[in-house]
Amino acid sequence: KTIDKNNVIKIVIFLSIICASVFHPVIILLTLILLTLFLSMVFYYHIPPKIIKIIIIDIMENYFRGNINYFYIHS
Repeated sequence: KTIDKNNVIKIVIFLSIICASVFHPVIILLTLILLTLFLSMVFYYHIPPKIIKIIIIDIMENYFRGNINYFYIHS
């Protein structure tokens, strides 16, 4: 199967904006910057899906851990 790149980009950006706005508005900018870097890397160098999955999981874990810490500090 070939996945339509445009649809994937739209979905990922949409989800990241939702996550960011729920947690903290400033993170929207960071997420978008990271996404553009990440997507350009993927499409320029054709990184294998396994590595992409590892990177995504790693980013998500750090992302949510960071937000949880943020709420503990500021609550």
